Amino acid sequence: MQKDRAIWQIAGGPTSRSYVSVFLKHGVGLIGPGDAGPWSPDRDTGDYDASALRQFASEARPGDILLLRTGSSRVSAVGIVVGEYLYLPQFDDVNGWPL
Repeated sequence: MQKDRAIWQIAGGPTSRSYVSVFLKHGVGLIGPGDAGPWSPDRDTGDYDASALRQFASEARPGDILLLRTGSSRVSAVGIVVGEYLYLPQFDDVNGWPL
């Protein structure tokens, strides 16, 4: 068992516009913005509006725990990071959100 696991929370959208079903159907955790393309350490941080993407892509490790949150108070699922950060262009628009 891994002793030093980080716990990450990712948003599954607001309760009025949830995309949790997409996450669960495909077994993914998605973080935006995705419209800037794949993150990499040599890209300008200004290309991404959210520092959460940079932090997750560079710090999350296999074995870390993910909490999938809907709205501000509901945990919809719990998962485990199974691989390194991967940009998947097929999820660049999930219900109008660039993830």
